[in-house]
Amino acid sequence: MELHGQRWRKKSDLVFQTINKTEHIERIRNDQERILWLGSNRQVTKIYVSLPELARHIGRELEKSFKGKTEFTSSNEEPYLRVVWDSDASK
Repeated sequence: MELHGQRWRKKSDLVFQTINKTEHIERIRNDQERILWLGSNRQVTKIYVSLPELARHIGRELEKSFKGKTEFTSSNEEPYLRVVWDSDASK
């Protein structure tokens, strides 16, 4: 999962609270769903998760709570889902 844009950085505390809350809810449903680690550079913050469904739920929750646009790209060959949320984009 990737976080793009600049608007979300002004509310980064709320964004990360939303991400953690979504992970907590999903972990109750399936204890294997969790955030593995975060990586960040100046332009993109990457969140690595254990299962694709968690990335999907986080992306939907961020779009619902903070607007922006979420894109989902899946792989045909492996159980992989790339989720990109751009806080600056509009639908």
